[in-house]
Amino acid sequence: GANRVTALEQSWETHFEREAGPNAFARPFSEFAPRLNTQDTDWRPLMLFYGSSVESGRRIMVSSLTPEYSTGKRIFRDSYDLYELMCSGKVNRGAAGKSDCVCKRGAKGEPALPVCDIKLSTAVTTSARFPGISASGRILNARRTPVARVVDGGYFDYFGITTAIELAEVVANENTDLDPLVVLISNDPGAFPEACSGLRSAKTAPAETPPGDKLFRLLRDPLDTVLNSRIARARHAAASAGEPKGGRVQYKQIIVCPRKDGVDQFENLSMSWWLSLPVQEYLHNQLFEPHNQKAFEDILEPQPKRKQ
Repeated sequence: GANRVTALEQSWETHFEREAGPNAFARPFSEFAPRLNTQDTDWRPLMLFYGSSVESGRRIMVSSLTPEYSTGKRIFRDSYDLYELMCSGKVNRGAAGKSDCVCKRGAKGEPALPVCDIKLSTAVTTSARFPGISASGRILNARRTPVARVVDGGYFDYFGITTAIELAEVVANENTDLDPLVVLISNDPGAFPEACSGLRSAKTAPAETPPGDKLFRLLRDPLDTVLNSRIARARHAAASAGEPKGGRVQYKQIIVCPRKDGVDQFENLSMSWWLSLPVQEYLHNQLFEPHNQKAFEDILEPQPKRKQ
């Protein structure tokens, strides 16, 4: 339940402080926003997290970006912005129970949201709330009224490719000197079997599952369909991103293949790889597989200058 999520966030905060010093995970998310007009040593990456809305299935974005860019269009199409939801429902000054959520964007070069904030650990769990393991999260507005419930972002896009491509397209449109490159790094051994040598093509239909009990299948099939569809949508987004469209946004992927077990037999790797040295070694060796080496070469290859 909710206590489990809180305990998870606190464990991240405690472990990070023990291993790395100052407790970054417990600090406000806005403190990690990229700064403008600073020295190169102050460079920060832009962090994006998203969950899925229980009510609509749409993304709930958590980032220091304003939801709209120069043209007035939203950066992430058909999505909610966490801070917009938190700042909805205005509270009159001096009213009883006034919220501490003062909703405004920071000045140029300053944190995007100096107040009305969440911890970094909470931003991370917003995208990692898988039902049955972690409870859904409630988002409260400025009146402390629930306005949305959020679960794992993987329900919308298992890999996050849709979000990355949308941001890259906006960057390319806003700055003609930049050619964005989106790199997917996946440690799911079953995600891209067609890219692995010796595995069946994606054109081959999956093997049929045993019939099983009809009543059991009646209850189980809808759940299996939902869970497998989220991966299928992500694979479709990856396939679309990899198709040349004549634009300036490029896409590459670094992936892990299943482990071969006998003749034409493959098994998925244990997802508890951090507990297994042999699995860690297998993952490391995957970097030298032909499909990943080709991706590395493409990523590192200098891009030709465009004609002005």
